[in-house]
Amino acid sequence: MTIKTDFSHIALDRFGYGARFKQNPPANPQAWLKAQIKPADYPPTEWTSTAALEALHDFKKKRKNEKDNPKKNKKSQKNMMSMQDNRQDSLQDNNQDNAKKNSMVNMSDVDSNGLRKYINRQAQSLTNGAIIKSIRADETFQYRLVDFFSNHFSVSMNSINLRAMAPTLEREAIAPNIDTYFSKMLVDVETHPAMIIYLNNERSSGPNSPFVKKRKNRGLNENLAREILELHTLGVQGGYSQNDVIELAKAITGWSVAKGKRVKKHGFVFNKGMHEPGTRTVLGKKYAQKDHQQGIHILKDLSVHPSTAAFMSQKIAQHFIADQPPKALVDDMAKAWINSSGHLKTVLNVLIDHPLSWQPQKQKFKTPRDFVISACRACGKKNVPKPGASTTLKLLGQTPFGAGSPAGYGDTFDDWSGAEALITRIEWAEHLSASAKVNPVKAMQTALGKHVSDNTLMAIKRAESREQGLALMLMSPEFLRR
Repeated sequence: MTIKTDFSHIALDRFGYGARFKQNPPANPQAWLKAQIKPADYPPTEWTSTAALEALHDFKKKRKNEKDNPKKNKKSQKNMMSMQDNRQDSLQDNNQDNAKKNSMVNMSDVDSNGLRKYINRQAQSLTNGAIIKSIRADETFQYRLVDFFSNHFSVSMNSINLRAMAPTLEREAIAPNIDTYFSKMLVDVETHPAMIIYLNNERSSGPNSPFVKKRKNRGLNENLAREILELHTLGVQGGYSQNDVIELAKAITGWSVAKGKRVKKHGFVFNKGMHEPGTRTVLGKKYAQKDHQQGIHILKDLSVHPSTAAFMSQKIAQHFIADQPPKALVDDMAKAWINSSGHLKTVLNVLIDHPLSWQPQKQKFKTPRDFVISACRACGKKNVPKPGASTTLKLLGQTPFGAGSPAGYGDTFDDWSGAEALITRIEWAEHLSASAKVNPVKAMQTALGKHVSDNTLMAIKRAESREQGLALMLMSPEFLRR
């Protein structure tokens, strides 16, 4: 397939987050995209799942001590207030430049409320850092891939545990694995503390396990097993039964999280005493492996199942190409999935090489995350203007790690095109335009290339001000879609 020069904007916009202001489009769009299928490059961070678990343990310990000794903590409260004042600038959610200042601190002298705020800010900094990286990077296909899989394996910040842990899942289990086998990403995600805690698997015990024999009020929890089959691999129409859910749930009993004062290393742990003994049968195949390897073997087989290949290919194509992606494209991706044993780079190469991925018509309506990142890039911004990245996305309806469901956020036109949502976008586009210092026609040329209608071009040129011209460009049909 020969790609003409104007297809470079399709590569920038459809597969990435659009062009940065005055960014030169790639000369070879396909090669440019393929070179980005590699582990996503984020700045080093001290806020890991291990650090989060340690901080959470300290928080719970402090809270218990304060309940037992309510008069003992006035001094620690004053110390925390002083520390907050000194560190506030480095913890603003737009301040990626000061990330190095946002390091772990000695929290021994602060109260539980101060530690809670510290945990929230650390996780917030990690969340916003990912958004800002997407705004500033020259190549954004790899970051869109991380965002896609992060939403596919959705976890929500519905407790302090998940507020601390959720952002670490995409950094530790997804970003390093976007060019490898899906089985590797799947195992890393399902054994990550954030996923185990989110879907309560640390509370799941086999009916015949030693643990349950001593504690009759504990038993099997099917949450993680059900979402693995329904959302993460086979899909709701994937051909599994309720018995498969139960059998998988039994196979992953004992998959837990190490935490507490006696723990040498916080994180994933296999608790043999909670594991259901015996052979499991999932989708007609028997698994006699011992301990945590039983669940690992099942996950690896699920990762290459034909239903997984079809479901994941459909979902990837829907995210990048169209709400109703061409069947021929999905079929070719699914075939590559099977033939390569779920090698993600191979499947993504098929997506990139396929002629049906390069139709000139823009068929995807931008989600709020798409819109905010691409708008900042087009307007030459390095950060999301105040009130900042996460707050802005919350206002637009797509709070990071806030879907509230393991299914994640919707990815189609109907999910984001409501009248109220569009009004909020207009208001934010005007807000962004007021702080941008770029020429609207040049911004349009960078962002849209030749994909601009005469009506849009005329409206921008006739705008009464630079701010109005930029706002019109950002809310044009061409920019709202990719």
